[in-house]
Amino acid sequence: MRIGRASTWLLIAAGIGGVWLLRRQLGTIRLARMDLQLHPEDKLGRTRILARLARAVTEGTRFARQYPYYHPNIAYGTHPRQKLDIYRPSSGSDHPVLLYVHGGGWTGGNKRMYPAVAREFVARGYVVILVNYRLYPPHQYPQPAQDVAAAVRWVVGHISEHGGDPQTVFLSGQSAGAHLVALVALDPRFLSEQQVEPAAIQGVVGMSGPYDLPALANYIQSRTGVDAGEAGLAAIMGGKANLPVASPVNHARPDAPRFLLLHGRDDRLVPCQQSEELATALQSAGAPVEIQVMEATDHLSIVLNLFGRQPEHPFSVAEAIDQFVRGTS
Repeated sequence: MRIGRASTWLLIAAGIGGVWLLRRQLGTIRLARMDLQLHPEDKLGRTRILARLARAVTEGTRFARQYPYYHPNIAYGTHPRQKLDIYRPSSGSDHPVLLYVHGGGWTGGNKRMYPAVAREFVARGYVVILVNYRLYPPHQYPQPAQDVAAAVRWVVGHISEHGGDPQTVFLSGQSAGAHLVALVALDPRFLSEQQVEPAAIQGVVGMSGPYDLPALANYIQSRTGVDAGEAGLAAIMGGKANLPVASPVNHARPDAPRFLLLHGRDDRLVPCQQSEELATALQSAGAPVEIQVMEATDHLSIVLNLFGRQPEHPFSVAEAIDQFVRGTS
């Protein structure tokens, strides 16, 4: 189905300014354009998803402005990007802690897009941490992962002051964020550099994550003709030689924390085989892992699902994460 320029702008306008927020804060408009290129048969449907995502972003931003237990821009390092936001329940202590790391292809993104995640999980009794990290360019692997590890250090040391339980810290992320939380949880050097014990992480939730970077480079080349192993992906990771060591799949170990891997069957940006490979690696190492490949879900709609239950989809990402954290999945 073809979609005209006027129809496109009507759908974007329906986002109530949210697409502007995506452009300015998330930096993932490039990924959105790539998504449209990978779904040429459904441009109208893809644009509608973008508009719904934009509305959800706008609603989340409104929540952050009005929520009285929101503590923004707490520094966990000295760089301007090394900041985190805290959302806590109105009362109580020893709440489970969910640290969420945004996606954006390691080149864009902002925690300010994700108050909808905080809204969803604060209502379930969590302290929610949204984290920014340094981006490419100029920052390359391992700096973004080092930032996530530094944020974990801050959370372990301070979250009890905000009603969270430092013994119940779960990492979560989507896309590039899923890569970073998996890497920090599996490659012991990152937490070791921060003098944080691996046991500080009780579990990891990865959504639509790239975990085998050489395989992802091959996939990108097969779909686009671009040799990502020599260009973008390699540059982000500091060189082609770093792709294997920057791949969480190569750091699976038997004492890894519990993993929940969620991936859309229809994801054409990061194929679901990436999660399946990490699940296999963790299982082979003897580590606990659960994987859920979601039907009729792709790289964008899984985020929309995370922001709140979608009436057309029986599977709730937030509910799956909550059950995983509470050990009832």
